[in-house]
Amino acid sequence: MKIFAFKVSPRNDWTASFEHAFRVANEKPLDKRLRELPSTRIRLEEVFFSQSGLIFANFVLFRTGSGPAIVSDSTRLSEIDIRDDQYFGEDTACLYDPTSSYILIQYNHHGPKASAIQQYLSYDEDDQNHSYVFAPKLSQSSEEKIRNLAVVSRVEVSFAVPDLLNYTNPRDLSFSQAIEVARINGAETVSLVIGNRRGLALQIVKDLIAGLQRTASVGEGITKLAIKAQVDDDTPRETIDLIADRLFTQVDVHLGAGRRYSVTDRWNTIKTTLDHWTKSGLLT
Repeated sequence: MKIFAFKVSPRNDWTASFEHAFRVANEKPLDKRLRELPSTRIRLEEVFFSQSGLIFANFVLFRTGSGPAIVSDSTRLSEIDIRDDQYFGEDTACLYDPTSSYILIQYNHHGPKASAIQQYLSYDEDDQNHSYVFAPKLSQSSEEKIRNLAVVSRVEVSFAVPDLLNYTNPRDLSFSQAIEVARINGAETVSLVIGNRRGLALQIVKDLIAGLQRTASVGEGITKLAIKAQVDDDTPRETIDLIADRLFTQVDVHLGAGRRYSVTDRWNTIKTTLDHWTKSGLLT
């Protein structure tokens, strides 16, 4: 099981605490928690507020379309009998630490992603929208390189067209015409390359990188974000992949009933990871 970290911050000055967002969602009865997001249906399945302030949560995605079957070495494949009003569910566990403002999220390829959880926990109250930004945490080595950049000669970024089309306000994106051309022609990606072998304006590039990382947290739309740079004047230029080189861990978890990871085992694993990263000073 892979675990990633995201720094949580309010999108606006009036946005309530992230802890409150969990309480708002949890106060609703189960049948009122389901939310229809672009191309997905997601629900807060359960949440636990610990005495230490940590918030443990589990989100489920309602899987539509074709589902799995049961098969064994000695029996033929057989269907799973479910009612018309039932669905296969894929769930994602997470743990929020108010002290550091980091949320650690299990990666489930078929379950709710960080972007969906971020959108789900936004809510309207008192005529104001309360929403949050999940900024992916880079690995320690990548953060050190970004801090010490001396020269950046190239920025490469690729966007997944279907995800951009599902973005809340696609017309707000400055390359909306390119997105429309890509959509009409069935293109899967739009790529942007900015380069100057003598070096780009460093502070502007750093601001651009930060903005692209925030955009990446809005959805799964950014599929590539890399820079070619020197970290000091005496080293050769190297490529830094800001998508692949993120802080994460991969842990073996025992399969429980139904060949699934139990939510308790997933929460315990994430809590152990939180403790380790906190003691190591990685969640800053």
